[in-house]
Amino acid sequence: MTQLELPLNQPKMPVRLMVLEAMSDRRWWRLEGLAAYCRDRHDKWVSDATISARLRELSAQGHRHETRPRGKGSHAVEYRLVEGK
Repeated sequence: MTQLELPLNQPKMPVRLMVLEAMSDRRWWRLEGLAAYCRDRHDKWVSDATISARLRELSAQGHRHETRPRGKGSHAVEYRLVEGK
């Protein structure tokens, strides 16, 4: 029986880059959707607060995003990268 090599030695992608990767499609994203993307695609659990902090970091680095209300009467918002960095 051959043993599979586990990918334990692969470098871990920073959450900031995971968020940028997800949002590069220019669609509207909710915080929980971005957290689910990190979990499903990169096997990393990330809180909504962490995602929000990474969005602020990305904005400070020039990757601006825009927001819109999620629905009438809701204080929650959705996020999308702005074209042209």
